[in-house]
Amino acid sequence: MTLATEVRLSHLSVGPELAECDGLRDVFVRNVSHELRTPVGVVLGYAELLRDGALGKLRPEQRPAVLAIVNRANELRTIVERTSIMLGVQEGRFLSIPVALDVVVREVVESARENAAGAGLTLAYCCEAVPEISGDPIHLREAVICLVENAIKFTPAGGHVQVDVCGAPEEVCVIVNDTGIGIGEDQRDYILSGFSQVDVGMTRKYGGMGLGLALVGCVARAHGGIIGVRGNLSGGSSFTLTLPRVPDDMHDGAQRRVSDIRAFIQAFPRVPEVELPETGIAGMDMDESFGR
Repeated sequence: MTLATEVRLSHLSVGPELAECDGLRDVFVRNVSHELRTPVGVVLGYAELLRDGALGKLRPEQRPAVLAIVNRANELRTIVERTSIMLGVQEGRFLSIPVALDVVVREVVESARENAAGAGLTLAYCCEAVPEISGDPIHLREAVICLVENAIKFTPAGGHVQVDVCGAPEEVCVIVNDTGIGIGEDQRDYILSGFSQVDVGMTRKYGGMGLGLALVGCVARAHGGIIGVRGNLSGGSSFTLTLPRVPDDMHDGAQRRVSDIRAFIQAFPRVPEVELPETGIAGMDMDESFGR
């Protein structure tokens, strides 16, 4: 038996074990994501109450610590939410409705302007009149957020991030260009895999788990699209999210369903408003107020 044959046979023998490990990993990630959601929400809720002075006025030396807690709790919540999105996509749990992608991208860019300015970058947006696509608006929004955040994170001060939306007869593209640190040709596929950045040093310098681009790829595939990467180590990167547009017959059918739902809702008489007695938060279990 040759060495090559032995290697092939060893791969075949561990196949079931690797599949079982993958399944256990998915179960573990799903359970951890689910269990973290509530405590992270409670921590963030209390921290925001402290920040806003609802539990008493903070001393000046206390405010930086509270703001750090709020920021880190928000980062942890984002990780949990993005992990949940990826798990949901893998399990086939997502919507498929007409989405105006240009509107989604415009909102994401506007919300990112403050972060870009704080990083010393210019952020520009250009959009053509594009047809709607079919998909999950929440998942698509998160994918665009990941692309814009990634461009801002890896572009040094003084750089530029350009976000464009353009359409073709059968597809719609979101293109995010930056003047950042660049990507080597041998690293383009690697960074689209889960929990990966260009190298270990990047993780420490820029932070993050490399989860954002993996989510983009996952959402793109679930919507029948692709994510393309261009760049080089001399600087600058370009990410293109390409998604199929909604066929005209599907769009018309979706519009009719929306109209039918609105007519169904309007057919019911309005429920009279009931004035409830005033209640305070004194004596309330704060854990219950955050859904625990």
